[in-house]
Amino acid sequence: MKTVPEIKVLTKDGRWISRPANSFDIDEYGKRLILHRYVRVKPTVAQVILNDNIKNRKISKKTSETYCRDMQNDNWHNTHQGIGFYEDGILSDGQHRLEAIVKSNKSRTLDCGFGIEYPSAISIDDVRKRTLADSTEISDEYSAIPLRILSASNWLDKNVQNKHSGRLSRTEKATYIKKHWVALVSGDRYCNKSANLAPIRAVLARLFYNVENYGLLGANRFEELIKVLNSEITNGAKDSAAIKLLQHVRGDKKSVTGNYLKDCYWKTEWCFHNFMMKKSVSRISKAKSEMFPLPEEKEEINME
Repeated sequence: MKTVPEIKVLTKDGRWISRPANSFDIDEYGKRLILHRYVRVKPTVAQVILNDNIKNRKISKKTSETYCRDMQNDNWHNTHQGIGFYEDGILSDGQHRLEAIVKSNKSRTLDCGFGIEYPSAISIDDVRKRTLADSTEISDEYSAIPLRILSASNWLDKNVQNKHSGRLSRTEKATYIKKHWVALVSGDRYCNKSANLAPIRAVLARLFYNVENYGLLGANRFEELIKVLNSEITNGAKDSAAIKLLQHVRGDKKSVTGNYLKDCYWKTEWCFHNFMMKKSVSRISKAKSEMFPLPEEKEEINME
């Protein structure tokens, strides 16, 4: 008598049981379908699964920490995208979510798929990923975020810019942009296509929060800056810093990634400060530290 292979399945309360493979549904092409069920995954259960996580890629600490923050802050969203297990109960997909459950010490009810065949591994995650701009356009909770605003926000946020504290989750990123929306939109009025880089728009957004540092007419001078950047029509030497920046960006655009953009950020801060001060400049230099702190950064400085 031929032995019927068994497939390992979790019960709703997180216990492993075995089910005969012939009890699974079959599609019209004769292939076995995945069995889906919701499972309340406790941190202890998640850890047991991870202990046998032998058929997966290396866990990204930054990704699991990002998911953990969302779970701890109640920003975690349930979707149709669950975690998966091969026929023998080995995890196929979802290791970062399980790691986040362990780190957050919070149970989560997850949609789990059982009975995935090992040859199917080649198709897991083989999909076109949505951008944050795509997701916010569809979501009712957030307004659609244009790519220009999104790219500028990456340079507004020093944590992302310096890559020293992990990446933000999509919920955190959308919330961050919403928080600074007025400033980002103000910076986005700069639209000179010949020298329009994200760091320049980000510095404009930061300057928006700091115009009061330049006296009663600081806001007016800020408006003049945007006009000069867009039109390249000046009112004399007092506007030279803005023109020098545009000339530098156009003449030295060797790359639009990495160190060049960071260099552009600090030179933009120096140029905009000198523009606001109505100082004539003959060459460009770089700011040595942040000249235009965000409101939350000002609070941190005051607390110190």
